[in-house]
Amino acid sequence: MKKLLGLLLVLSFPAPLLAQDALEESIVFITCQNEATGETRTGSGVVVSEKGYVLTALHVAPKGFECRGSRGVADPNNMERMVQTPLAAAAYDIALLRFTRD
Repeated sequence: MKKLLGLLLVLSFPAPLLAQDALEESIVFITCQNEATGETRTGSGVVVSEKGYVLTALHVAPKGFECRGSRGVADPNNMERMVQTPLAAAAYDIALLRFTRD
């Protein structure tokens, strides 16, 4: 657990952002849906690496849900597929997602 928290701490401090556009691109609108039940959850996250990793709350992106995200604004027409990583901490309500190509 200490390794997970250490990794999340390091990832949560991206390089200084110099422009408003860069700041907006670091914020992600997230929608996750459980195909079996139809339940949908929405929330936000923050890009924590250039590789497309996004830190969010586990209650937004629980295991078994399919997630999509849009950078900068909540745009349902411009959502990219996201995958869950094995790094999650229920005790701290933390999940780490990653943008991927469809």
